Amino acid sequence: MKISFRDASIRYKLMLIIGAASLLALLVVASAIIINEYITRKQETERNLSSLADMVSWNSSVALVFVDYQSAEQTLSMLRTQPEVVAAFLYKDEGAVFAEYKTSYRAVERLAGRQIIRLVKKEIASIEGMAPAPSLVSKVGGWYKSPFGLTANRPSEAPFSELTLYDRYGQLHLFHPILIDNEFVGVLHLVDDLSRLNTFLFQFYRIIGMIVLFTLFSTLLVSARLQRIFSTPVLELMQAMKAVAIEKKFTTRVEKTRNDEFGQLIDVYNDMLAEIRQRDEMLDKHRADLEFQVGARTAELSKKNEVLKLAVADALASKEEAEMANRAKSQFLANMSHEIRTPMNSVLGMIDFLSESDLTQEQRHSVEIVQQSAQLLLRVINDILDFSKIESGKFVLDYHPFDCNQMIGKSFYLFENQAKVKGLGYRLIHSELPACVEGDSLRLSQILVNLLSNAIKFTAQGEVTLRVSSHPILSESKVRLLFEVSDTGIGIEEDKQALIFDAFSQADGSMTRVFGGTGLGLAIARQLVTLMEGNIGVTSQPGKGATFWFWVELEKKAAVPAETHFVADCRFSARLLVAEDYPANQLLAKRALESLGCQVKIVNNGLEAVDELQREHYDLVFMDCQMPVMDGYQATMAIRRRESEERVRTPIPVIALTAHALAEDRAKCLAVGMDEWVTKPFTRQDLNGVLQKWLPERMMVGAEPSRSIAAPARNTVESSSQGSAIDLSFLLQNFNFDDPNDIEFMGHLKQVFQQNAEQTFKSLQLSIESNDADQVRKLAHSLKSISANVGAKELSSRCYMLEQAGQQNKLQNAEAILAGMHFEFYRVLTELNDIFVKQ
Repeated sequence: MKISFRDASIRYKLMLIIGAASLLALLVVASAIIINEYITRKQETERNLSSLADMVSWNSSVALVFVDYQSAEQTLSMLRTQPEVVAAFLYKDEGAVFAEYKTSYRAVERLAGRQIIRLVKKEIASIEGMAPAPSLVSKVGGWYKSPFGLTANRPSEAPFSELTLYDRYGQLHLFHPILIDNEFVGVLHLVDDLSRLNTFLFQFYRIIGMIVLFTLFSTLLVSARLQRIFSTPVLELMQAMKAVAIEKKFTTRVEKTRNDEFGQLIDVYNDMLAEIRQRDEMLDKHRADLEFQVGARTAELSKKNEVLKLAVADALASKEEAEMANRAKSQFLANMSHEIRTPMNSVLGMIDFLSESDLTQEQRHSVEIVQQSAQLLLRVINDILDFSKIESGKFVLDYHPFDCNQMIGKSFYLFENQAKVKGLGYRLIHSELPACVEGDSLRLSQILVNLLSNAIKFTAQGEVTLRVSSHPILSESKVRLLFEVSDTGIGIEEDKQALIFDAFSQADGSMTRVFGGTGLGLAIARQLVTLMEGNIGVTSQPGKGATFWFWVELEKKAAVPAETHFVADCRFSARLLVAEDYPANQLLAKRALESLGCQVKIVNNGLEAVDELQREHYDLVFMDCQMPVMDGYQATMAIRRRESEERVRTPIPVIALTAHALAEDRAKCLAVGMDEWVTKPFTRQDLNGVLQKWLPERMMVGAEPSRSIAAPARNTVESSSQGSAIDLSFLLQNFNFDDPNDIEFMGHLKQVFQQNAEQTFKSLQLSIESNDADQVRKLAHSLKSISANVGAKELSSRCYMLEQAGQQNKLQNAEAILAGMHFEFYRVLTELNDIFVKQ
C-alpha cells in the first residue's frame, strides 16, 4: 500500500490526501455526535426506567407489607403498557420472589434473589455474569463518563442503593429498594430489553452514515477540479525535463510563465542546466590530465603490488606457524590430561578402598592426607584445562534448566565442616529466589565454590557469609542473581585488587608459600562470569576482610526439572566387560564393580573386547579410549557395526571410561556410538550411578546394609551463626550407638527420610503453585513429623511455619519458607552423613 501510494501520480495523491483529510474530519465529527447521542439516550433510558420503578415500587409497597399477592400481580401487570419492559420481579427482604411479570425476558442463570438483596444493601460490589465488556462506543466515551456495562450506583436512602446492571444478553436490569418510613421491605427488579433504544440508534446511525458518504463524495468531486491548479505546471516542467534528458541539449531553457513557487522551481531548473554545461566543459579538460596521471600511477601500483604479495606470503606463513603452535598446545594439554588422569584414577580409587579397610588412627589420618593431596592435584589439573579452553576460545557453556536453591545449597554446605573445624561462623542469607532458571549450573557452582573456598582459606577467625539476592530487570523472562561472599580475613590492598583476577597472580607472592594455590581460580571465575555476560569484582580493606561479588542474568523457567535420584551403594546382578590397558586401573575397576555385586571380565585392548563380545554375553561394557592394538573408538564402531548386521534389538550399552577430559573428546565418544562419557579419575559412586542408569531394573538387587554409626566427637566446633541442623542429644536419648540393631534402624530411617523428603518437596512446590492451601498443610505436617524423628529440629520448625500458612490459607510467603526448608534439608543430610562413618 505504501509503495503504491509512493508511485502514484500527483493528481491521484492530491485527491487522496484531500479525501483522506475530509474523511478523517467527518469521522471525528460523526463519532462525537454518535457517542454523545448514544450516551444521552442510554442515560435517558436509565432515568425513564428509574422513574417507572419509583412509581411501581410505591404502588407495590403496601402489597408487600400486607402480603397481598393479587394486588402485587395487578400492579406489575400494568407494565404491559411499556413493551420495552420484558420482566419485573418483587423480592421480599429475605430474597424470596413475591410477584413477577415476564414477556420475552431472557433469564440470567446466576441471578438469585439473595444476591440482589445483598447488592442493594451494598454488602457485595457486583454479580458475576452481569458486567459484560463495554462496546467500542462506550470505551471511546469512557474518558468523561463511567464505562458502560459496569455497575452504576444511584444512592437511595442509606444504606441502600438503586443499581443498574447490563447482562450478557444486552438487557438492562434495574434494582430499586422499596422503603416504608425508611424501613427496607423489599426490592423491585425491572428488566428492559433496550429494543426502543436500539431501534432509535439504528435509524440515527443510518442517517449519520448517509450524511458522511454524501459529504465525502462532494469533497472528492471538488478536489478533482482543484488538483489541476497544482498538477498542470508540474506536468509541464516534467515534459521539458524529459526532452532535455532525451536530446542531451543542456543549452535548452524552460519558459517562465508565473512567479509563484512553480516559477521559482523553473528558475532553479534553468540554473541547474547552466551548472551542468559548465561542469561538462571542466570534465573534458580534466579527462586529458587524468589519462596521463593514470599511466604514471599504474606503474607505481605495479611495484607496490609485488611488495604486498611478499607481505601476504609472510603473513600466511606466520598464520600457519601460529595455528600449528596452537594445535600443538591443544594436543599437549589433551595428552597431559590423559597421562595424569590415568594414574590419578588408580591412586584415588585405591585410596578409597584403603580408607574402607581396618586402619589405625594414624594410618587413617595419613590416608586422608594422601586423598586430600590427590584431590588438590586433580583440581589444579582441571583449573589448567579450563583456563586453556577459555583462552583458546573453545570453552562452551552448557545451558540447561536447574533448581537455583539446590545449586546454592549444595555449593554452600560443601564447606560447612571446613568452616566448623576452623571455628568460623558460616552463614547463608538469601532473599526469595526463582525456583527454576536456565544456565550452566555446574560453572555457577564452580564460581561459588572457588569464592567460598578462598574466603575460608584466608580467614583465621570471624565468619564467612554468602548473600544471594534476585533483582528484576527490564525483561520479564530474565532475573539478575547477585552473589556476595564476605569474610573477616586478611583483606586485600586497593592497588592489588585488580591484579588478583589475572592468571597465575596473587595479591602477594608469599601467599603461595602460606596458603598455596596456582592463582588460576579467580581468573577462571572472571572468565566464566564474562562468558555468562555478567560482572565480578571485590571490595576490601587490609585486615578487615573482603567481599567478592558477581552477578549473572538468567532465563526464568516455569517448572523445576525433574532430577534423577540414584540409590547409594546399590548392588547389581550383571556381567560386565571392562576394556582397559593400564594394570592399576584394571585392578581398581574390577574391585569397584565387584564390590557392587557384578561379575567382571577384564581385557587389555579393543580387539580383545570385540572378540570377547562375540564369544560371551555381557550386560554392559566399560571402554577405555586410548589402548594399543585397537583403541576404544575403533572397538565401539566394530561393536555397533556387528549389532547392525545382526539386527540386534537392544544394543549393549558402551560407556567411555577415559582420561580424555576435553569437550571435543566427549563429542568424539558419542559420535562413534558410545552411550555415555565418564572421565578418570572416577569413583565407585560414579560407576554406581552409570549402572543404575543403563542396566535394567531387574538387575538391581538393592542397597548394601547400612553402615555403622559413630557418635561425633563432643568437641566438634559448631557454626557460630546457625547452629547444628541435628539435635544430637535427641538421637542419643532414643538410640544406642553401640547396638547394631539401633545402628541398622537409624540407617534405614535416614534413607526413608531422604526419599520421602525429596518427594514431599516436589509435591509442595506443585501445591503452592496451584494455591492448594489444604494440601500444603497436609504435606508440611507429614514432613514435620518425619523431620522430628531424625532430630532435625530446625527443619521441623520451618515445616510447622508452612503448615500454619496452609491452615490459615495465607500462601503469600510460602515460596520463601519452602526455599529455607530446602537449604535446611541439605544441612540435615550433610550432618547425617557426617555422623555415619565407614567401618
